[in-house]
Amino acid sequence: MTRFQFLEMGFGLAFLVAALRTAWWQTVKSGDLASAAKAERTQDVTLPYRRGAIYDRNGVVLAQSISVVTISTDPTMVKSDQVEKIAQAIKQRFGGSLDEYREELTRANTRNVTLVEAADPDVAADLESLGYAGLYYTDGYQRVYPLNEVACSVIGCINNDGDAASGLELQYDSILSGTDGSRTRELGITGGVIVGGEDEYVAPIDGLDVRISIDVDMQRTAQEALADTVEQWGCDSGCAVALDPATGEILLCASTPTFDPNHLERLTDSDALGLKPITSAYEPGSVLKPLTMAAAINEGLTTADTEYWVPTSIQVGSDTVKDAEARTEATSMTPTNMLEHSSNIGTVMIADILGAKKFSEYFDAFGIGSSTGVDFPYEDTPHVKSYSEYDGAWESMAFGQSVSVSPLQVARAIGVIANEGLRTDPHFLVAVGDQDVTYADGTRVLTTATAESVCWMMNSVVTNGYGYTGAIEGYNVAAKTGTGERYDATTGTYSTDHYVVSFVGFAPTEAPVAVLYVLFDNVDETHELLTAGSPWATIMQRVLTKLNVAPSA
Repeated sequence: MTRFQFLEMGFGLAFLVAALRTAWWQTVKSGDLASAAKAERTQDVTLPYRRGAIYDRNGVVLAQSISVVTISTDPTMVKSDQVEKIAQAIKQRFGGSLDEYREELTRANTRNVTLVEAADPDVAADLESLGYAGLYYTDGYQRVYPLNEVACSVIGCINNDGDAASGLELQYDSILSGTDGSRTRELGITGGVIVGGEDEYVAPIDGLDVRISIDVDMQRTAQEALADTVEQWGCDSGCAVALDPATGEILLCASTPTFDPNHLERLTDSDALGLKPITSAYEPGSVLKPLTMAAAINEGLTTADTEYWVPTSIQVGSDTVKDAEARTEATSMTPTNMLEHSSNIGTVMIADILGAKKFSEYFDAFGIGSSTGVDFPYEDTPHVKSYSEYDGAWESMAFGQSVSVSPLQVARAIGVIANEGLRTDPHFLVAVGDQDVTYADGTRVLTTATAESVCWMMNSVVTNGYGYTGAIEGYNVAAKTGTGERYDATTGTYSTDHYVVSFVGFAPTEAPVAVLYVLFDNVDETHELLTAGSPWATIMQRVLTKLNVAPSA
Protein backbone atom coordinates (compact mmCIF):
# COMPACT_ATOMS: atom_id res chain seq x y z
CA MET A 1 0.00 0.00 0.00
CA THR A 2 1.37 3.38 -1.05
CA ARG A 3 1.60 6.25 1.37
CA PHE A 4 -1.20 8.06 -0.46
CA GLN A 5 -3.46 5.02 -0.28
CA PHE A 6 -2.73 4.71 3.46
CA LEU A 7 -3.68 8.33 4.10
CA GLU A 8 -6.79 7.95 1.94
CA MET A 9 -7.89 4.94 3.98
CA GLY A 10 -7.22 6.78 7.28
CA PHE A 11 -9.33 9.74 6.27
CA GLY A 12 -12.10 7.39 5.19
CA LEU A 13 -12.12 5.60 8.52
CA ALA A 14 -12.18 8.89 10.40
CA PHE A 15 -15.09 10.09 8.28
CA LEU A 16 -16.92 6.82 8.91
CA VAL A 17 -16.43 7.10 12.70
CA ALA A 18 -17.64 10.70 12.66
CA ALA A 19 -20.69 9.77 10.64
CA LEU A 20 -21.54 6.89 12.95
CA ARG A 21 -21.02 9.10 15.99
CA THR A 22 -23.32 11.78 14.56
CA ALA A 23 -25.97 9.19 13.74
CA TRP A 24 -25.70 7.81 17.30
CA TRP A 25 -26.25 11.23 18.87
CA GLN A 26 -29.13 11.94 16.49
CA THR A 27 -30.92 8.67 17.18
CA VAL A 28 -29.94 6.76 20.30
CA LYS A 29 -29.03 9.81 22.40
CA SER A 30 -31.48 12.28 20.93
CA GLY A 31 -34.00 11.68 23.72
CA ASP A 32 -31.40 12.25 26.41
CA LEU A 33 -30.24 15.46 24.77
CA ALA A 34 -33.79 16.73 24.51
CA SER A 35 -34.45 15.88 28.15
CA ALA A 36 -31.28 17.63 29.26
CA ALA A 37 -32.14 20.70 27.24
CA LYS A 38 -35.65 20.71 28.63
CA ALA A 39 -34.34 20.35 32.19
CA GLU A 40 -32.17 23.41 31.62
CA ARG A 41 -35.22 25.51 30.86
CA THR A 42 -37.74 23.87 33.24
CA GLN A 43 -38.68 25.36 36.58
CA ASP A 44 -40.09 23.07 39.31
CA VAL A 45 -41.76 24.89 42.19
CA THR A 46 -43.28 23.39 45.36
CA LEU A 47 -46.53 25.05 46.33
CA PRO A 48 -46.79 24.75 50.12
CA TYR A 49 -50.11 24.10 51.85
CA ARG A 50 -51.50 26.39 54.51
CA ARG A 51 -51.35 24.79 57.96
CA GLY A 52 -54.66 24.90 59.81
CA ALA A 53 -55.23 27.59 62.42
CA ILE A 54 -55.86 27.00 66.12
CA TYR A 55 -58.62 29.04 67.78
CA ASP A 56 -59.71 29.35 71.39
CA ARG A 57 -63.28 28.54 72.45
CA ASN A 58 -64.44 32.04 71.46
CA GLY A 59 -62.72 32.16 68.07
CA VAL A 60 -59.59 34.06 69.13
CA VAL A 61 -56.63 33.09 66.95
CA LEU A 62 -53.93 31.25 68.90
CA ALA A 63 -51.86 30.01 65.95
CA GLN A 64 -52.08 30.69 62.23
CA SER A 65 -50.06 30.54 59.02
CA ILE A 66 -49.70 33.89 57.25
CA SER A 67 -48.78 34.38 53.60
CA VAL A 68 -45.15 35.19 52.86
CA VAL A 69 -42.98 35.17 49.74
CA THR A 70 -39.56 33.60 49.26
CA ILE A 71 -37.41 35.55 46.79
CA SER A 72 -34.74 33.52 45.02
CA THR A 73 -32.46 33.87 42.02
CA ASP A 74 -31.05 31.83 39.18
CA PRO A 75 -27.64 33.53 38.77
CA THR A 76 -27.32 32.23 35.18
CA MET A 77 -30.35 34.32 34.25
CA VAL A 78 -29.22 37.55 35.92
CA LYS A 79 -27.81 40.13 33.48
CA SER A 80 -24.37 41.27 34.56
CA ASP A 81 -25.24 44.95 34.08
CA GLN A 82 -28.21 44.60 36.46
CA VAL A 83 -26.49 42.92 39.42
CA GLU A 84 -25.83 46.21 41.20
CA LYS A 85 -29.35 47.55 40.56
CA ILE A 86 -30.95 44.35 41.85
CA ALA A 87 -28.76 44.28 44.97
CA GLN A 88 -29.64 47.92 45.71
CA ALA A 89 -33.37 47.28 45.17
CA ILE A 90 -33.40 44.29 47.54
CA LYS A 91 -31.44 46.11 50.25
CA GLN A 92 -33.74 49.12 49.99
CA ARG A 93 -36.82 46.97 50.64
CA PHE A 94 -35.54 44.27 52.99
CA GLY A 95 -32.28 45.50 54.46
CA GLY A 96 -29.26 43.21 54.61
CA SER A 97 -25.79 43.39 53.07
CA LEU A 98 -25.10 44.69 49.55
CA ASP A 99 -21.96 42.57 49.33
CA GLU A 100 -23.88 39.40 50.19
CA TYR A 101 -26.58 40.16 47.61
CA ARG A 102 -23.93 40.79 44.93
CA GLU A 103 -22.24 37.49 45.81
CA GLU A 104 -25.49 35.52 45.68
CA LEU A 105 -26.59 37.10 42.39
CA THR A 106 -23.33 36.04 40.72
CA ARG A 107 -22.73 32.70 42.43
CA ALA A 108 -21.36 30.06 40.05
CA ASN A 109 -22.45 26.45 39.60
CA THR A 110 -25.97 26.90 40.93
CA ARG A 111 -29.35 27.83 39.58
CA ASN A 112 -31.25 28.40 42.82
CA VAL A 113 -30.13 30.78 45.57
CA THR A 114 -32.48 32.14 48.24
CA LEU A 115 -32.21 35.89 48.66
CA VAL A 116 -35.06 36.73 51.07
CA GLU A 117 -37.13 34.35 53.19
CA ALA A 118 -40.62 35.16 54.49
CA ALA A 119 -40.92 38.49 52.68
CA ASP A 120 -44.04 40.59 53.02
CA PRO A 121 -46.15 39.82 49.92
CA ASP A 122 -46.82 43.50 49.14
CA VAL A 123 -43.13 44.44 49.35
CA ALA A 124 -42.19 41.41 47.26
CA ALA A 125 -44.78 42.42 44.63
CA ASP A 126 -43.22 45.89 44.48
CA LEU A 127 -39.81 44.37 43.74
CA GLU A 128 -41.30 41.99 41.16
CA SER A 129 -42.89 44.93 39.32
CA LEU A 130 -39.39 46.12 38.37
CA GLY A 131 -39.11 43.12 36.05
CA TYR A 132 -35.56 42.04 36.78
CA ALA A 133 -34.60 38.83 34.98
CA GLY A 134 -33.40 35.91 37.12
CA LEU A 135 -35.52 36.68 40.19
CA TYR A 136 -38.28 34.29 41.24
CA TYR A 137 -41.08 34.66 43.77
CA THR A 138 -42.56 31.68 45.58
CA ASP A 139 -45.64 31.98 47.76
CA GLY A 140 -45.46 30.27 51.14
CA TYR A 141 -46.54 30.51 54.76
CA GLN A 142 -45.03 31.38 58.12
CA ARG A 143 -46.42 30.05 61.43
CA VAL A 144 -47.17 32.84 63.89
CA TYR A 145 -48.62 32.97 67.39
CA PRO A 146 -50.43 36.33 67.83
CA LEU A 147 -50.70 36.13 71.63
CA ASN A 148 -47.03 35.25 72.14
CA GLU A 149 -46.70 33.52 75.54
CA VAL A 150 -50.43 33.16 76.27
CA ALA A 151 -51.28 29.43 76.22
CA CYS A 152 -47.83 28.77 74.73
CA SER A 153 -47.33 25.39 76.38
CA VAL A 154 -50.84 24.28 75.42
CA ILE A 155 -50.50 25.24 71.77
CA GLY A 156 -46.88 24.14 71.43
CA CYS A 157 -44.70 25.16 68.52
CA ILE A 158 -43.24 24.40 65.11
CA ASN A 159 -39.47 23.91 65.01
CA ASN A 160 -37.03 25.52 62.58
CA ASP A 161 -37.49 22.65 60.12
CA GLY A 162 -41.21 23.32 59.97
CA ASP A 163 -42.14 20.20 61.96
CA ALA A 164 -44.57 20.12 64.87
CA ALA A 165 -42.49 19.92 68.05
CA SER A 166 -44.79 20.09 71.09
CA GLY A 167 -48.26 20.72 72.48
CA LEU A 168 -51.41 20.61 70.40
CA GLU A 169 -49.38 21.45 67.31
CA LEU A 170 -47.88 17.97 67.74
CA GLN A 171 -51.02 16.25 69.06
CA TYR A 172 -53.12 17.32 66.07
CA ASP A 173 -50.39 17.55 63.45
CA SER A 174 -52.21 15.14 61.12
CA ILE A 175 -55.30 17.38 61.16
CA LEU A 176 -53.49 20.72 60.90
CA SER A 177 -51.18 19.47 58.14
CA GLY A 178 -52.10 19.38 54.45
CA THR A 179 -50.39 18.31 51.22
CA ASP A 180 -48.00 20.41 49.16
CA GLY A 181 -48.85 21.13 45.54
CA SER A 182 -46.44 21.72 42.65
CA ARG A 183 -45.97 23.66 39.41
CA THR A 184 -43.65 22.81 36.53
CA ARG A 185 -43.09 25.42 33.76
CA GLU A 186 -40.75 25.93 30.82
CA LEU A 187 -38.71 29.12 30.81
CA GLY A 188 -37.13 30.98 27.93
CA ILE A 189 -33.57 32.23 27.69
CA THR A 190 -34.50 35.41 29.58
CA GLY A 191 -36.16 33.51 32.38
CA GLY A 192 -39.70 34.26 31.25
CA VAL A 193 -42.39 31.61 30.87
CA ILE A 194 -42.62 30.08 27.36
CA VAL A 195 -46.13 30.59 26.03
CA GLY A 196 -47.55 27.21 25.05
CA GLY A 197 -44.71 25.41 26.86
CA GLU A 198 -45.12 22.83 29.56
CA ASP A 199 -47.19 24.10 32.51
CA GLU A 200 -48.27 21.43 34.99
CA TYR A 201 -50.13 22.55 38.12
CA VAL A 202 -51.11 20.45 41.17
CA ALA A 203 -53.03 22.46 43.76
CA PRO A 204 -51.96 22.20 47.41
CA ILE A 205 -54.46 20.84 49.95
CA ASP A 206 -54.64 23.03 53.05
CA GLY A 207 -54.80 21.69 56.61
CA LEU A 208 -57.95 21.93 58.71
CA ASP A 209 -58.57 24.53 61.41
CA VAL A 210 -59.27 23.41 64.97
CA ARG A 211 -61.05 25.07 67.87
CA ILE A 212 -60.04 24.22 71.43
CA SER A 213 -61.68 24.66 74.82
CA ILE A 214 -59.18 27.16 76.27
CA ASP A 215 -60.37 30.70 77.02
CA VAL A 216 -57.52 33.15 76.45
CA ASP A 217 -58.64 35.60 79.13
CA MET A 218 -58.84 32.88 81.79
CA GLN A 219 -55.51 31.52 80.57
CA ARG A 220 -53.81 34.91 80.73
CA THR A 221 -55.05 35.52 84.28
CA ALA A 222 -53.81 32.09 85.36
CA GLN A 223 -50.36 32.61 83.86
CA GLU A 224 -50.01 36.00 85.53
CA ALA A 225 -51.18 34.71 88.93
CA LEU A 226 -48.78 31.76 88.75
CA ALA A 227 -45.81 33.90 87.75
CA ASP A 228 -46.52 36.45 90.50
CA THR A 229 -46.80 33.78 93.20
CA VAL A 230 -43.71 31.87 92.08
CA GLU A 231 -41.73 35.10 92.21
CA GLN A 232 -43.18 36.09 95.60
CA TRP A 233 -42.59 32.70 97.20
CA GLY A 234 -39.32 31.92 95.45
CA CYS A 235 -40.49 28.37 94.71
CA ASP A 236 -39.54 26.18 91.76
CA SER A 237 -42.72 26.38 89.69
CA GLY A 238 -46.47 26.73 89.64
CA CYS A 239 -49.26 25.23 87.57
CA ALA A 240 -53.03 25.47 87.22
CA VAL A 241 -55.79 23.63 85.40
CA ALA A 242 -59.52 24.35 85.22
CA LEU A 243 -62.17 22.25 83.55
CA ASP A 244 -65.91 22.16 83.08
CA PRO A 245 -66.90 19.16 85.23
CA ALA A 246 -70.00 18.46 83.15
CA THR A 247 -68.25 18.26 79.77
CA GLY A 248 -64.55 17.72 80.56
CA GLU A 249 -63.59 20.77 78.50
CA ILE A 250 -60.32 22.26 79.79
CA LEU A 251 -60.87 25.99 80.27
CA LEU A 252 -57.28 26.86 81.16
CA CYS A 253 -54.07 24.93 81.62
CA ALA A 254 -50.87 26.72 82.56
CA SER A 255 -47.48 26.26 84.15
CA THR A 256 -44.22 28.08 84.67
CA PRO A 257 -41.90 28.83 83.00
CA THR A 258 -43.39 30.04 79.72
CA PHE A 259 -41.86 30.82 76.32
CA ASP A 260 -42.60 32.78 73.16
CA PRO A 261 -43.21 30.33 70.27
CA ASN A 262 -42.50 33.16 67.81
CA HIS A 263 -38.91 33.30 69.06
CA LEU A 264 -37.67 29.81 69.84
CA GLU A 265 -34.12 31.10 69.67
CA ARG A 266 -34.81 32.77 73.04
CA LEU A 267 -35.91 29.52 74.70
CA THR A 268 -33.58 28.88 77.64
CA ASP A 269 -35.53 26.31 79.69
CA SER A 270 -36.84 23.19 77.98
CA ASP A 271 -39.29 22.77 80.89
CA ALA A 272 -41.38 25.45 79.23
CA LEU A 273 -42.26 23.03 76.42
CA GLY A 274 -44.02 20.77 78.91
CA LEU A 275 -47.40 21.42 80.51
CA LYS A 276 -47.06 20.48 84.18
CA PRO A 277 -50.74 19.84 84.97
CA ILE A 278 -50.52 17.01 82.42
CA THR A 279 -46.84 16.10 82.00
CA SER A 280 -45.73 16.16 85.66
CA ALA A 281 -46.84 14.35 88.82
CA TYR A 282 -46.68 15.24 92.51
CA GLU A 283 -47.64 13.91 95.93
CA PRO A 284 -50.58 16.27 96.39
CA GLY A 285 -51.37 16.00 100.08
CA SER A 286 -54.75 16.82 101.58
CA VAL A 287 -56.60 17.72 98.37
CA LEU A 288 -57.40 14.00 98.09
CA LYS A 289 -59.22 13.87 101.46
CA PRO A 290 -62.66 14.73 99.98
CA LEU A 291 -62.39 11.56 97.85
CA THR A 292 -61.97 9.40 100.95
CA MET A 293 -64.96 11.07 102.61
CA ALA A 294 -67.08 10.73 99.48
CA ALA A 295 -66.33 7.01 99.16
CA ALA A 296 -67.32 6.26 102.76
CA ILE A 297 -70.50 8.35 102.54
CA ASN A 298 -71.41 6.71 99.22
CA GLU A 299 -71.11 3.29 100.87
CA GLY A 300 -73.44 4.40 103.66
CA LEU A 301 -70.72 3.97 106.29
CA THR A 302 -70.80 7.55 107.57
CA THR A 303 -72.41 10.95 106.95
CA ALA A 304 -71.16 14.52 106.84
CA ASP A 305 -72.35 15.02 110.44
CA THR A 306 -71.45 11.72 112.13
CA GLU A 307 -69.37 12.42 115.24
CA TYR A 308 -66.08 10.66 116.04
CA TRP A 309 -63.59 10.99 118.83
CA VAL A 310 -60.34 11.79 117.09
CA PRO A 311 -57.17 10.99 119.07
CA THR A 312 -54.00 13.06 119.09
CA SER A 313 -52.19 10.56 116.86
CA ILE A 314 -52.77 7.33 114.97
CA GLN A 315 -50.52 4.55 113.74
CA VAL A 316 -50.22 4.03 109.98
CA GLY A 317 -47.82 1.19 109.29
CA SER A 318 -44.61 2.06 111.11
CA ASP A 319 -45.40 5.79 111.13
CA THR A 320 -47.17 7.81 113.80
CA VAL A 321 -49.51 10.25 112.05
CA LYS A 322 -50.47 13.53 113.66
CA ASP A 323 -52.44 16.61 112.64
CA ALA A 324 -51.04 20.02 111.79
CA GLU A 325 -53.18 21.37 114.64
CA ALA A 326 -51.41 20.10 117.74
CA ARG A 327 -53.84 18.75 120.40
CA THR A 328 -53.24 17.35 123.86
CA GLU A 329 -56.41 15.24 124.01
CA ALA A 330 -58.95 13.55 121.78
CA THR A 331 -61.64 15.78 120.32
CA SER A 332 -65.02 15.32 118.70
CA MET A 333 -65.05 15.79 114.93
CA THR A 334 -67.44 15.10 112.09
CA PRO A 335 -66.18 14.31 108.57
CA THR A 336 -67.03 17.92 107.74
CA ASN A 337 -64.84 19.12 110.63
CA MET A 338 -62.09 16.77 109.46
CA LEU A 339 -62.05 18.52 106.10
CA GLU A 340 -62.30 21.98 107.64
CA HIS A 341 -59.23 21.37 109.80
CA SER A 342 -57.56 18.99 107.34
CA SER A 343 -57.26 16.25 109.92
CA ASN A 344 -54.94 13.45 108.83
CA ILE A 345 -55.98 11.36 111.83
CA GLY A 346 -59.69 11.73 111.12
CA THR A 347 -59.20 10.87 107.46
CA VAL A 348 -57.28 7.70 108.38
CA MET A 349 -60.17 6.72 110.67
CA ILE A 350 -62.68 7.14 107.82
CA ALA A 351 -60.38 5.17 105.49
CA ASP A 352 -60.25 2.34 108.03
CA ILE A 353 -64.05 2.29 108.22
CA LEU A 354 -64.19 2.09 104.42
CA GLY A 355 -61.57 -0.66 104.25
CA ALA A 356 -58.61 -1.18 101.95
CA LYS A 357 -60.48 -3.01 99.17
CA LYS A 358 -63.27 -0.45 98.83
CA PHE A 359 -60.76 2.38 99.14
CA SER A 360 -58.82 0.92 96.19
CA GLU A 361 -61.98 0.47 94.14
CA TYR A 362 -63.04 4.09 94.65
CA PHE A 363 -59.60 5.50 93.92
CA ASP A 364 -59.68 3.55 90.65
CA ALA A 365 -63.18 4.87 89.90
CA PHE A 366 -62.10 8.45 90.55
CA GLY A 367 -59.25 7.88 88.06
CA ILE A 368 -56.39 8.30 90.53
CA GLY A 369 -53.30 6.77 88.97
CA SER A 370 -54.80 6.08 85.55
CA SER A 371 -54.48 7.99 82.30
CA THR A 372 -57.09 10.69 81.85
CA GLY A 373 -57.00 10.10 78.10
CA VAL A 374 -56.45 13.81 77.58
CA ASP A 375 -55.60 14.83 74.02
CA PHE A 376 -52.09 16.07 74.79
CA PRO A 377 -48.70 14.43 74.22
CA TYR A 378 -46.61 12.85 76.99
CA GLU A 379 -49.20 12.65 79.76
CA ASP A 380 -47.56 11.54 83.00
CA THR A 381 -49.42 8.60 84.53
CA PRO A 382 -47.31 7.41 87.48
CA HIS A 383 -48.03 4.06 89.02
CA VAL A 384 -50.41 4.05 91.97
CA LYS A 385 -50.49 0.95 94.14
CA SER A 386 -53.22 -1.54 93.30
CA TYR A 387 -55.06 -3.35 96.08
CA SER A 388 -52.78 -6.38 95.72
CA GLU A 389 -49.78 -4.12 96.41
CA TYR A 390 -51.17 -2.49 99.57
CA ASP A 391 -49.04 -2.73 102.70
CA GLY A 392 -49.67 -1.77 106.30
CA ALA A 393 -49.42 1.92 105.48
CA TRP A 394 -52.03 2.11 102.72
CA GLU A 395 -54.10 4.62 104.72
CA SER A 396 -51.46 7.30 104.02
CA MET A 397 -52.89 7.52 100.50
CA ALA A 398 -56.19 8.66 102.04
CA PHE A 399 -54.60 11.98 102.96
CA GLY A 400 -52.54 12.31 99.77
CA GLN A 401 -49.20 10.86 100.80
CA SER A 402 -47.38 7.91 99.21
CA VAL A 403 -49.38 8.51 96.05
CA SER A 404 -48.23 10.48 93.02
CA VAL A 405 -50.72 12.02 90.59
CA SER A 406 -50.87 14.68 87.92
CA PRO A 407 -52.82 17.87 88.70
CA LEU A 408 -55.23 17.02 85.87
CA GLN A 409 -56.02 13.69 87.58
CA VAL A 410 -56.84 15.59 90.78
CA ALA A 411 -59.07 18.06 88.92
CA ARG A 412 -60.88 15.22 87.13
CA ALA A 413 -61.46 13.36 90.42
CA ILE A 414 -62.77 16.42 92.29
CA GLY A 415 -64.89 17.08 89.20
CA VAL A 416 -66.86 13.92 90.07
CA ILE A 417 -68.05 15.63 93.24
CA ALA A 418 -68.87 18.83 91.35
CA ASN A 419 -70.70 16.96 88.57
CA GLU A 420 -73.32 15.14 90.62
CA GLY A 421 -71.18 12.01 90.87
CA LEU A 422 -70.27 11.62 87.18
CA ARG A 423 -66.66 11.43 85.92
CA THR A 424 -66.00 13.00 82.50
CA ASP A 425 -62.98 12.81 80.22
CA PRO A 426 -60.87 16.01 80.09
CA HIS A 427 -60.05 17.29 76.61
CA PHE A 428 -58.98 20.32 74.57
CA LEU A 429 -60.44 19.68 71.12
CA VAL A 430 -63.90 21.19 70.54
CA ALA A 431 -64.21 21.31 66.75
CA VAL A 432 -62.39 20.35 63.55
CA GLY A 433 -63.21 22.65 60.68
CA ASP A 434 -66.91 23.40 61.08
CA GLN A 435 -67.69 20.07 62.75
CA ASP A 436 -68.10 19.87 66.53
CA VAL A 437 -66.40 16.93 68.25
CA THR A 438 -68.56 14.76 70.50
CA TYR A 439 -67.44 12.83 73.57
CA ALA A 440 -68.82 9.93 75.59
CA ASP A 441 -71.20 10.56 78.47
CA GLY A 442 -69.82 10.59 81.99
CA THR A 443 -69.23 7.51 84.14
CA ARG A 444 -71.10 7.34 87.45
CA VAL A 445 -68.88 7.08 90.52
CA LEU A 446 -71.06 8.58 93.28
CA THR A 447 -74.77 9.02 93.82
CA THR A 448 -76.14 12.50 93.29
CA ALA A 449 -76.93 12.73 97.00
CA THR A 450 -73.38 11.84 98.02
CA ALA A 451 -71.89 14.36 95.59
CA GLU A 452 -74.15 17.12 96.89
CA SER A 453 -73.30 16.31 100.50
CA VAL A 454 -69.54 16.49 99.87
CA CYS A 455 -69.99 19.73 97.87
CA TRP A 456 -71.32 21.43 101.00
CA MET A 457 -68.69 19.81 103.19
CA MET A 458 -66.07 21.42 100.96
CA ASN A 459 -67.99 24.70 101.10
CA SER A 460 -67.60 24.58 104.87
CA VAL A 461 -63.82 24.30 104.39
CA VAL A 462 -63.94 27.83 102.94
CA THR A 463 -66.48 29.33 105.32
CA ASN A 464 -65.27 27.67 108.53
CA GLY A 465 -61.87 26.13 107.88
CA TYR A 466 -58.41 26.44 106.39
CA GLY A 467 -59.78 27.27 102.95
CA TYR A 468 -60.88 30.79 103.90
CA THR A 469 -58.17 32.31 101.66
CA GLY A 470 -60.05 30.98 98.63
CA ALA A 471 -63.28 32.85 99.41
CA ILE A 472 -64.76 34.94 96.58
CA GLU A 473 -67.14 37.70 97.59
CA GLY A 474 -70.69 37.02 96.53
CA TYR A 475 -70.18 33.34 95.64
CA ASN A 476 -70.50 30.04 97.46
CA VAL A 477 -67.16 28.32 96.98
CA ALA A 478 -66.22 24.70 97.72
CA ALA A 479 -62.55 23.87 98.16
CA LYS A 480 -59.80 21.93 99.89
CA THR A 481 -56.27 22.93 100.80
CA GLY A 482 -53.28 20.69 100.24
CA THR A 483 -49.79 20.59 101.71
CA GLY A 484 -47.79 17.61 100.55
CA GLU A 485 -44.47 16.58 101.96
CA ARG A 486 -41.90 16.70 99.20
CA TYR A 487 -40.20 13.37 98.53
CA ASP A 488 -36.47 13.47 97.80
CA ALA A 489 -35.63 10.53 95.53
CA THR A 490 -31.91 11.06 96.18
CA THR A 491 -32.11 10.53 99.95
CA GLY A 492 -35.25 8.37 99.95
CA THR A 493 -36.83 10.59 102.61
CA TYR A 494 -39.40 13.38 102.84
CA SER A 495 -38.23 16.96 103.24
CA THR A 496 -39.00 18.61 106.57
CA ASP A 497 -38.90 22.17 105.26
CA HIS A 498 -40.05 22.13 101.62
CA TYR A 499 -43.55 21.29 100.39
CA VAL A 500 -45.96 20.94 97.51
CA VAL A 501 -48.67 23.50 98.25
CA SER A 502 -51.96 23.31 96.39
CA PHE A 503 -55.63 24.30 96.42
CA VAL A 504 -58.53 22.63 94.63
CA GLY A 505 -62.16 23.64 94.43
CA PHE A 506 -65.16 24.63 92.37
CA ALA A 507 -67.83 27.31 92.22
CA PRO A 508 -70.57 28.06 92.75
CA THR A 509 -71.19 25.27 95.25
CA GLU A 510 -74.87 24.96 94.35
CA ALA A 511 -74.26 24.64 90.59
CA PRO A 512 -70.53 24.22 89.79
CA VAL A 513 -69.37 25.47 86.39
CA ALA A 514 -65.63 24.97 86.83
CA VAL A 515 -63.16 22.93 88.87
CA LEU A 516 -59.80 24.63 89.41
CA TYR A 517 -56.62 23.14 90.82
CA VAL A 518 -53.56 25.29 91.56
CA LEU A 519 -50.23 23.83 92.71
CA PHE A 520 -46.81 25.24 93.65
CA ASP A 521 -43.74 23.03 93.90
CA ASN A 522 -40.85 23.20 96.36
CA VAL A 523 -42.30 25.87 98.63
CA ASP A 524 -40.16 26.56 101.69
CA GLU A 525 -41.58 26.56 105.22
CA THR A 526 -41.64 30.38 105.30
CA HIS A 527 -44.52 30.41 102.81
CA GLU A 528 -46.05 26.96 103.39
CA LEU A 529 -48.75 28.24 105.74
CA LEU A 530 -49.95 30.86 103.25
CA THR A 531 -51.79 28.15 101.22
CA ALA A 532 -52.53 28.63 97.53
CA GLY A 533 -56.02 30.02 98.16
CA SER A 534 -55.24 33.57 97.13
CA PRO A 535 -53.99 32.87 93.58
CA TRP A 536 -56.76 30.25 93.27
CA ALA A 537 -59.40 32.88 94.09
CA THR A 538 -57.89 35.35 91.63
CA ILE A 539 -58.11 32.84 88.81
CA MET A 540 -61.55 31.48 89.76
CA GLN A 541 -62.97 35.00 89.95
CA ARG A 542 -61.91 35.51 86.34
CA VAL A 543 -63.43 32.18 85.33
CA LEU A 544 -66.79 33.05 86.89
CA THR A 545 -66.79 36.48 85.27
CA LYS A 546 -65.99 35.10 81.81
CA LEU A 547 -68.69 32.45 82.13
CA ASN A 548 -71.21 35.11 83.18
CA VAL A 549 -72.05 33.30 86.40
CA ALA A 550 -74.37 35.31 88.61
CA PRO A 551 -73.47 35.66 92.30
CA SER A 552 -74.95 33.09 94.67
CA ALA A 553 -78.37 33.97 96.04
